Amino acid sequence: MTTNKIEANRNIFSKLSNFSHEASNRDTHYDTSLRFFIATNEDEQDWLIKIKIEHQKKISDKVKFALLKYNEKLYYVTVGIDTSDRNDEAFNTLKQYGLKETEINAGIFTNLIFTLDISVAKQADPLEIIDTIFTEEKPRSDESYPYKLKDIQPFFDNLFFFEIDVDCTLAS
Repeated sequence: MTTNKIEANRNIFSKLSNFSHEASNRDTHYDTSLRFFIATNEDEQDWLIKIKIEHQKKISDKVKFALLKYNEKLYYVTVGIDTSDRNDEAFNTLKQYGLKETEINAGIFTNLIFTLDISVAKQADPLEIIDTIFTEEKPRSDESYPYKLKDIQPFFDNLFFFEIDVDCTLAS
C-alpha cells in the first residue's frame, strides 16, 4: 500500500492548524485543504509514497516505535524519545547492535507523521506556528504554499530514524 502524499500533507498542516487554534487565543483555524505542503524532491517523494510499516508499538500517547521497510531494507524509528545528546549511552548501544542513525528527509518525515499519527509537540509554541506557517491572513486557494522540512519538523515530537544493518543482532 502506498501513502497518498496530498492526504499526508493535509494531515500535517491540519494538526498544526488545530494545535495553534486550540493553544492560542487567536482565531487561527486555517483551511488546510489549501495547498500547504512540505517540499520534496523526486527521491523524497519515493520515500513518502513507498515506506511500508511492518510493525508498530505504541507505548504512550507520545512514545512509539516502528519497524519499516523501504526498497527491501529495514528501518527502525523511535518517536517521542528525548535524546538531545547523540553521544549518550543509548545511542552508542544502538550502534553496537547494528542500527545506524539515518537522516530524516522530507518524504520520510511526511509519511511517518501521517502513518504513525505523530502529534504536534506539547512544548511547541502556537504563536511561532502561526508566524512561521500561517502568515497570510487569507491564503489564496489558487496558490501553493511549500515549506522546507526544517521549518516544520521542530513543531513535532522527536523522530529518530535508523537503518538496520544486515548483520544486526536484533534482527536475527
